[in-house]
Order: sequence, then C-alpha cells, then structure tokens
Amino acid sequence: MKIGILADVHSNLEALEVVQKELKKESPDIIIFLGDAIGYGANPNECCEILREIGTYTLIGNHDAACIGKIYMNWFSNHAKDALEWTIPRLTKPSMDWLHTMLWRVGHEGFAFCHGSPLEPEKFNYVLDNQDAEKAFLWLEEMGMSIVFIGHSHVAVTFEASYLGISMNWEPEVRFQQGKQYLVSVGSVGQPRDNDYRACYGILDTDKKVYISKRVDYDVRTASEKILRAGLPEMLAERLFYGR
Repeated sequence: MKIGILADVHSNLEALEVVQKELKKESPDIIIFLGDAIGYGANPNECCEILREIGTYTLIGNHDAACIGKIYMNWFSNHAKDALEWTIPRLTKPSMDWLHTMLWRVGHEGFAFCHGSPLEPEKFNYVLDNQDAEKAFLWLEEMGMSIVFIGHSHVAVTFEASYLGISMNWEPEVRFQQGKQYLVSVGSVGQPRDNDYRACYGILDTDKKVYISKRVDYDVRTASEKILRAGLPEMLAERLFYGR
C-alpha cells in the first residue's frame, strides 16, 4: 500500500494546491493528514475544504484544537494567537464541523500517526531531540509498534532507535529495518522551519517499508502577500521565504 502523508498546512493554499497536484501524480491508496489545517495563513476555509476531500484520516493539530475550544489560547505565542483570533470568526460551518471530526491518533497497517508525540496526544508535546523521541519510543514499545509518523515541529527529520541508542537521520529516504524503532517527523506543507521554504510531504510504501520525504516549490510570494493584505502579523509573511 502507498500512503501519502502531509502535515501543518496552516491555511497556506498556494502550498497545499501544489502538494495536492503532486499527490495526484503519486496515486497513493490513501492520504493521511497529521493536523494543523489552519492558523498563520490567509486561506483557512479553502484549505479545510481540500483536506476534507482528500484525507482518508485527518488528525487534529493544536491550532485546529484551539479553534474548536479543545485547548486554551494562552498555549500559543502572540503571533499565533493573533492568527487564530483572525481565523476563528472566518471559519464556515462546514470547516468547523470538519474540525470536530478530527482524530487524536490513528493506527494503520501497523504504523502509528499523530500530530505531536503519540504519548498523551491531547497535550501536543513536541519531539525536537533524542530525549523527546525516547518517550515516544517507550509508548511505541508498549503498543507493540515500531514506527510512528508525526507533524507539529515543522521539521523533516527521522529519529532512529536501536541497541546503539537514538540517532537523527536527515536523509529524505528512510528504509525501515527490523529491530529498530522510528519516529518520522514529516515536516510542514505550509510553514517549514528547517531552513527550506519549499512545501514538504511524504510517501510511505508499506510493502517495501520505505518512506520518502519530498519537497516542492510553490508561489510563496502570493501566500506571503495574502497574509499581509489580511492584516495578519508581518513576521508570518516574512518567515515563509526562509523556511524558519
């Protein structure tokens, strides 16, 4: 089975439309969205509509959760809070209804999927280093699983655990090996933070046990200009160009 995986669109329609086209070329059997459809960008409803149509499973991110009252606004930085306060009154009923259907965590074909760390997903804990990854690996072991895919950090990297310890792998292709555990952070479609502005998504081949992270150019200038015209914080427009 081939699975398309994407996360952290953040209302960036230009990035999502390009990724959608690339996914169509890949012809995955299913598509899994790992959360944060909204926040930061200027096209929340358009992004919700696309993700609602293409996602086989759609998981809830912290920005999604805030818009439907599942977490408090004081969880967020000032610019993130400003964007959420701009977004919430503009969300249509279909968008709000869809956000309420999002899942906290899902398993498929022996793989786990979550927005942040799979341990206590409602807390949206980040996985940024080996110590964070170790906690997630303990959860995997308890569940009898070895591979989990997450978003949230906006950074495309894979944590690998073996008897030698935990290491970080920045290569775009990961071949899963017996006896190892893997936490794959899939990066962001709409606001990458790994010094590469291009939209990021990935393809998992469950038969070959291979995951490939992909990057694609999009019209970042238009996405940035929309943010400024909407009156959203200027830094949200600027950061798109630098991938951080």
